[in-house]
Amino acid sequence: MNWIGKFLVIFSFLYIPCMYSQDTSNAEHIKNEKRNYHVRVLLQEADRSQKICWKISSSNGFMLINPDEKTKKLLPDEELTITWKQHCFLINNIAYDNKRFYLSPVQGHLKFEGKEYQGSFLIVQKADHIYLVNSIDIEEYVFSVLRTESWPGWPLEVNKVFAIASRSYVIGVILDNRSSALPYHVKNTNKHQTYSGVHADPILKEAVNQTRGLFLAYNKKPIVAMFDACCGGVVPGDIHGMKTPYLARNYACGFCKDAKNYNWTARYSIDQFEQILKKEFKNIKKIRAINVAKTDKAGLVQQIQIKGHHKSYTISGKKMYSMLSKVRSFCYEIAVNADQVIFKGKGIGHHMGLCQWGAREMVRQGYDYKAILNFYYPNTHFMRLYA
Repeated sequence: MNWIGKFLVIFSFLYIPCMYSQDTSNAEHIKNEKRNYHVRVLLQEADRSQKICWKISSSNGFMLINPDEKTKKLLPDEELTITWKQHCFLINNIAYDNKRFYLSPVQGHLKFEGKEYQGSFLIVQKADHIYLVNSIDIEEYVFSVLRTESWPGWPLEVNKVFAIASRSYVIGVILDNRSSALPYHVKNTNKHQTYSGVHADPILKEAVNQTRGLFLAYNKKPIVAMFDACCGGVVPGDIHGMKTPYLARNYACGFCKDAKNYNWTARYSIDQFEQILKKEFKNIKKIRAINVAKTDKAGLVQQIQIKGHHKSYTISGKKMYSMLSKVRSFCYEIAVNADQVIFKGKGIGHHMGLCQWGAREMVRQGYDYKAILNFYYPNTHFMRLYA
């Protein structure tokens, strides 16, 4: 089986043959066919030794689906409580022997922890973990993601850019992880893309509809289309270790330089900073100096040196970024005064792929979605899922 065939098997609950072709038409003219392509999004994960109590509601009842025996059962309850006890799932305190099952609403949406979700829920015990996974049509997934990955009030054209980037990203991640034994494709956090269920924004819906099935490819394979809020003018091709051709753009964005997020300042008191660093260096005290010891060609911080009372410490730029919530990117300078540690930086995020504020300015200047995506992801081409 070639890689396209493998992709279709992995990407669908059921293998449905379809064309997987290079796109040469306008997005507005794509056929609005329905295909059974689903993304499996992790909502909750627990160790099976932990107590779980997941309350799932549906105002019109549920269909309980056994995928192993291919059977369905109507559950008229409006709320189900899922627990795990003595190596067995309990649904409203009734034992259910299977290690996995699906819950679908008879009508409407599923509700969990105050949010509504389309599609169905897969609940599965695998190895030492229990998972709650939302299985959702890829177009509905992209629509949901846009609410949190886009910016309120931005125009249709820029949201078409984001829709294609988000769709490309999730397809690329699925393919990259095709050998994984995990029961989900992506997480519902910024580890992948932030996903929080149902909404009804008409502009975002139109952006998805007008780009339905479109994604970016490199050498006819879907790309993992990284993007961040503001690149800060960093040339991603200069980032240390950058080996991904479609992310190795060798020119600066330039379009985001007037964005309000282009420059930022983060301040920590010396005491605050010491307490944070104690998580990594237990004996650190009386910080005397902090210096960026090493940057890459792109200007991103690789290594930081901290001088304490009796000892010096070294920490990577990536680790520092993960520890300091106010630090917004990897491109910054550090200064220390009598009572503060001050970070002054550029950009928001990892500086790779699409720059959202840059794309917004490009739309303002009259660029369309195809020109914008070709600018940020060099040497890529458009393909689509649907014939």
